[in-house]
Amino acid sequence: MKKNWRVFWDSNSPLFTENLKLARQLSAEMGLSEFLIKLLIARNITTKEDIEEFLYPDESAIIDPFLLKDMEKAVDLLLDIREKNEKLIVYGDYDADGVTAAAVLYQGFKTLGWDIEAYIPNRIDEGYSLNIEAIEELYEKGYKNIITVDCGTTSLKEVSHAKEKDMKIIITDHHEPQEELPQADAIVNPKRKDDIYPFKGLSGVGVAFKLLLAIHKSLNSTSFDPFSLIDLVALGTIADIVPLKSENRFFVKKGLEKLRNNPNPALRYLMKEIGVIPEEVKSYIVAYKIAPKINAAGRMADAMKAFELLMTKEDKNLEKKVKQLLALNTERQKHEKRIYKSALSLMDINPDYHDKKVIVLSGEDWHLGVLGIVASKLSNKFNKPVLLVSTTSEDNIGKGSARSPQGISLIELMKNLSQKNESFFKEYGGHELAAGFTIDSEKIEYLRAEINKVYANLYGNKKPEAEIEIDMEIENLWNTFFDDISLLEPFGYQNPEPTFLIKNVSLEKIKVFGAEEENLAALAKTEKGMVFETVGYGILSNKKEGITGNLKCNIVGNFRIERTYYNNQKVLKFYIKDIEFIGDSLTEKGNSENLLISLHAKDNVHHLANYKYKILLDMIEQNRNAIFAPLKIKNTLLIEKIKNTISNGKNLLIIGASHLLLDYTYKIINQYISSESIYYNKKAKIENTILKNKRIILLTVPAYIQNLQKLNDFSNNLLIDEPIYSFLHPTIANIPEYIQFRKIIRSKKYRINILGTFYDEGIKEFLKLSGYRVANVNANVPSIEVVKEINSNKLNLIKDYLHNSKNLNLIVNNVSSYPNLKTYISSKYEYPEDYIIHYSHMHTFFEKINIRELNKKDPSRILISEFSNDGLALEQKDRNSIIILYDVPKTRLELLDLVSSWPHNKKDNIIFVMAYNTDFSTKFMYDFSRIYPSSEMMKKVYEIIKDNQNINIQNLSKNYFNNDTEFVKTIIDELINAGIILNTSDGLKTIENFRLDLIHNNVRSKESILDKWILKNSIRFFLNFKSRSLISLLNNQIAEVK
Repeated sequence: MKKNWRVFWDSNSPLFTENLKLARQLSAEMGLSEFLIKLLIARNITTKEDIEEFLYPDESAIIDPFLLKDMEKAVDLLLDIREKNEKLIVYGDYDADGVTAAAVLYQGFKTLGWDIEAYIPNRIDEGYSLNIEAIEELYEKGYKNIITVDCGTTSLKEVSHAKEKDMKIIITDHHEPQEELPQADAIVNPKRKDDIYPFKGLSGVGVAFKLLLAIHKSLNSTSFDPFSLIDLVALGTIADIVPLKSENRFFVKKGLEKLRNNPNPALRYLMKEIGVIPEEVKSYIVAYKIAPKINAAGRMADAMKAFELLMTKEDKNLEKKVKQLLALNTERQKHEKRIYKSALSLMDINPDYHDKKVIVLSGEDWHLGVLGIVASKLSNKFNKPVLLVSTTSEDNIGKGSARSPQGISLIELMKNLSQKNESFFKEYGGHELAAGFTIDSEKIEYLRAEINKVYANLYGNKKPEAEIEIDMEIENLWNTFFDDISLLEPFGYQNPEPTFLIKNVSLEKIKVFGAEEENLAALAKTEKGMVFETVGYGILSNKKEGITGNLKCNIVGNFRIERTYYNNQKVLKFYIKDIEFIGDSLTEKGNSENLLISLHAKDNVHHLANYKYKILLDMIEQNRNAIFAPLKIKNTLLIEKIKNTISNGKNLLIIGASHLLLDYTYKIINQYISSESIYYNKKAKIENTILKNKRIILLTVPAYIQNLQKLNDFSNNLLIDEPIYSFLHPTIANIPEYIQFRKIIRSKKYRINILGTFYDEGIKEFLKLSGYRVANVNANVPSIEVVKEINSNKLNLIKDYLHNSKNLNLIVNNVSSYPNLKTYISSKYEYPEDYIIHYSHMHTFFEKINIRELNKKDPSRILISEFSNDGLALEQKDRNSIIILYDVPKTRLELLDLVSSWPHNKKDNIIFVMAYNTDFSTKFMYDFSRIYPSSEMMKKVYEIIKDNQNINIQNLSKNYFNNDTEFVKTIIDELINAGIILNTSDGLKTIENFRLDLIHNNVRSKESILDKWILKNSIRFFLNFKSRSLISLLNNQIAEVK
């Protein structure tokens, strides 16, 4: 069910012109962006004074606590109790608001000299607020003074009982009072009808904190700062969904700052256990990740467990208590799921319930701790008030919880029902949209009938309006987008996150999940080229079929930048609040299958068209064309070719001279395309399942010739990558597979495109004689300064160069080899981790997209990246760069890649710092030996198998190679491909004598020849490094052929 969408900044609105004029006026006067002012006006914040108060709340937002009715009376009573050294009990509630309120008063009063303890009733056994049994127990233990937090306003009978025992009762609360107030000694509640306090939206912990501020002021204490507990105040305030306005906004803002920087020890440990990064804590993280864990104790067992956790400071006790809390939260989820399913079953077997304006359902032994959560889910699903009642076989009592959509007051319904029958509810209370009650279980049917009659009297045929308030429609993001939004934080009730409408969105890579398949995750692509991850919870609850293919839709929701906990990377996400499917898009299949194209790939194509290279886009789609261009252009053409091939339902073979060269190409593809249709072949024989399920296959020349017959059936579309190596390199000139490949290039049987970066007149002549049209685009490389710091202390180099450039780029072969580098830089040089970006080929496709976007738009300052990043260093927002080579690239392509950029990105100067250690060659050759095992190593494995017939790979790896299964599999594959051994169901068997001619004739052996030459040439180049050789290479882009 699509909700009603109300867009505030709608050009068709009668107030649009007037509001726009006001926005532009305020923007000019205050020096704030028009976008930010528009968001403020949408929140009815329309004057300079109100804007400044809202954006920059300070202590002036705190209202004098003594304006609260009975505050002075409560303070005098408490000071008298302290003076007489009498015992005091703080009596809390079992939700997060009540628990934090109890914690705040307990800690504050304890520090200020009160003899105080805490008591929180058990939700299941005692119920809400004061109860006579608890009062009796406390009285017997010598507690004659009770101060309530987050409860007590409706406890008339219980307070009277306490007063009969001459107990002092101070009530602090924020719930709606009934017509009559209890006969307490003081009642501090801003919602009292006789209270003049200007802000009525305090939470329970907020009222408790106001009392603490009043006490602190009266004592004039300097030894204790009430704001040392402000993180607890923020937690309870957010959890209880009170308006984040006035002093609540200030309390929460200060509390979130403390949660980020110096949280309560228990909260710090809890955040660590649930994967929350303290520095990234925002109000929605508190609401959806932290508060539910605190609530779990009160819902499932005893809220005192949560209270005791918040009081715990020693690490040795925190682990056990946090794990107990998380176990209770898991139990809570199980009960919630069971009751939700039971409730839906009751709706199914009672169809007439669907026609009721108010839904009333009951079940035996439904866990009281989760009734409210389930009622809320059902209310959202059916857009109606929902009352759930739990009964037991032990007594005749039904305890219930109710939730309602906006516009329907549960308290009004219950009040009117009570007026008709005063004894109907044994007790009830709560808010407009959430309430609790107790009735005789035999009255449930009566409740269902009567509350629907009351609804009809109050609201007639009115249906709750499921409305979403939207700030504005947007088509794109811009640099200051999140900076402006952050000024509106903290978000919460009556200050929601900015909500945006985005139209004509394509959703791809769709995943539907949840117990009812009500949730959706996907990749979103807009008509303007935005690409971002999306997730929507509950948005498919009324759409059961047709979620296949690609979706075309309009979406409403919030943008967030979040950090992943384990690799601390930023990710852009759009949280969908509602969705409108366009036409029959749910069953429409895209013609691109699983192909996903990064926004940055489209940007690159845009650059081609804008910088007079549009002709190349046409050439790459025509037969027998060869294009030689700088890497950025070459890579863009490659991605465009793959995209068009898959979109047109065709197949393509990308053929490279060697694995070192092809590995670079595959890494580039994976930065811009995520597709299950692409396969990089590293085996001698290609399996039929690959040919059946893939559209794009990358492979070497020897592997192509080995599988020629199969591949001819797969596709006659060939793309030759870096042809100068395949056609003219002297090391492979006489190898039969390369000779045959050169003949194929001349054949007209195939549709062939050629892409390369390295170029000379020899390759041009060869291709022209072979019938190809050749285009050569000159390189445009920025001026380069080379600094030799070989074998220097790498960490000290960071210090030397950190402040010399706005962009420092540390280039490594593998980011995982430097796991602590980011932390070291941050701590050693007091450098914010936000300014340090990791880029690895192990990142997911979406992470790569987001990292590249952050690198382009944010002042990243430091980039730690692996080679083959398609010019990431030159895409940074600030254009001057220092590139420090911590490691040595294995190919010249990887070196050129570092400075590949668009012509308009030309910089004044790039500093290349050679900071590698000269022992790299040992690691290079070790890596090579693992990919291409020596004949001696293969013979060793052969002899082991011969002596241990039927040994399997696992035992071979375990007994002889220290569980290095990956390496063993490489050797076994070589021996199988050489026809020397077999891998049977019984194990490995030798079938031929070990012969070097069979080994050397193998595909892997042929592939190793060029790779070994490239690797050794790179070793020679960097061991005998000369600056002018590097500059010459970068400027001329000539391969190391001669």
